[in-house]
Amino acid sequence: MKPGVKQESPMMMEQKNEYKTIDKASLTAQIKAAGLHPPETMTLMVTDGCNLRCRHCWLDCQSLERANRVATSKVQRVIHDFGQLGGMHINLTGGEILSHPGWHRILQFCFSHTQINTVCLQTNATLITRKHLGALLDFPPTRLKIQVSLDGARARTHDLVRGIGSFGRAVAGLRLLVEAGLGRQTQVAFTEMAHNFNELPQLLESLIKMGIERLISSTLVKGGRATQSAFFDLPTPAQYWELVHLYQTDAGFKQHYGQHANFAAIEWFKNRSETTDNNCDCLKNLFVDHRGYLYPCTMLLLDRYASESIYNRPLDQIIRKTLSKWREIPILSHRRQNELNSCSRCANRYHCGGGCMGRAATSSGELMTPEDRCALRKAVYHWTELPGVGSFCCGR
Repeated sequence: MKPGVKQESPMMMEQKNEYKTIDKASLTAQIKAAGLHPPETMTLMVTDGCNLRCRHCWLDCQSLERANRVATSKVQRVIHDFGQLGGMHINLTGGEILSHPGWHRILQFCFSHTQINTVCLQTNATLITRKHLGALLDFPPTRLKIQVSLDGARARTHDLVRGIGSFGRAVAGLRLLVEAGLGRQTQVAFTEMAHNFNELPQLLESLIKMGIERLISSTLVKGGRATQSAFFDLPTPAQYWELVHLYQTDAGFKQHYGQHANFAAIEWFKNRSETTDNNCDCLKNLFVDHRGYLYPCTMLLLDRYASESIYNRPLDQIIRKTLSKWREIPILSHRRQNELNSCSRCANRYHCGGGCMGRAATSSGELMTPEDRCALRKAVYHWTELPGVGSFCCGR
C-alpha cells in the first residue's frame, strides 16, 4: 500500500458494494410530471416500541417487551437512498427512538455517509441520561435537532394523557439537554386538545425560562388510540379565537411567540388573506413505518397509497412503481376547494382549500370532505367579527 493512502475497512467496502447510485434527475422528472413535489423530508419510524402508553397515540405503539425494531443496517440503506434522491431532512422516531439499540449508529451514518442537512431525533425525553447527552454532543449542532413531546404546562395535564410521572421525567430530560448546551437545538412538540389548550401560553413562558429554543403545536388527530376515549377531543373554536385575541392584545406574548413558537391558530390568522396553490405537499414529507411501508405523507397513512418492503428494495424503484397511484393525490387536492359544498360558500376557501386531505381521511374515512378543523379555522379567520366568544382565558 502506498504511504499516505488510507486503507478501506471491510465495512466501508461492504457499504460501497451494497449502496447503489440512484438516477436522481430521471426520478425527479417523473415525480414532477406526476404533479408531485420531490422528497425533502423523510420520517422514519424505526421501532413501534415505547416506554409510555399514551392515550392519544395515533400509531398505537407497543410496549418495549413487544417492540418491533428495524435492523440498523436496513435503516441506513434507506437513508442513503433518500440522500441520493436529494432529500434534505430526516426525522427519526418511534415509538421511543432512544429504545432502539442502534439509534446512535443511525445518527453517525446520517452525518458521515450522506449529505442530509438536518436530522431530528423525536423523543419523549423520559429515557434521557447523561450518557445519551455525551453521545448527542458528538454531532454538529447546526445539523442535529431534538424534538421532545410535552402535552401540558403542568404534571396533572400532561400525565392525564401520557401516564403518571411522565411529566416530571420529561422535564428532567429537558433540563439535562439544557445543561449540556443542547437547549437551542431542542424544540417541544405539543398536541392540542380541549383539556390542555389553555396551557399553551404558560408552557411557552416556562420553556423560554428553561432555555428551550422553540415550542410548536399540532392539533390532535382522532386516529389510533385517540378514538378509544371520548375524553380527548380537539380544542373548541372559542379556544382558538381567544388565543388569537391574546396574540393581538398582549405585546409580550406576541414577541415571545414570534421568537420561539409556531401554532396553527396564529399562523392561519397571520396568513388568512393569502391564497395557496392548493397543491398537496405529498411526497415532500415521506413517512416509513416499522413494517417497511412507505407512505407519501406523514398525514396520509391510507393503505391505498402505501408501498411495502422499502427495507428490501431500493427507494427509487419503489417510488417509480408507486407513482401511478400517487398521481391522483394532487388532482384530488385541487378539486377540494371547488367541489366541497361547505367550502364553496366559505370566503376563505382559497387559503384553506378544505384543509389537510390526510386529516380529512383519518377523521371521516373520506378524502373528499373538509378536514375536522373547519370550525377552528373559521373562528380564526373571523376573529374581528366574533368578540366575546366563550370564556376561555388562555391560562392568564
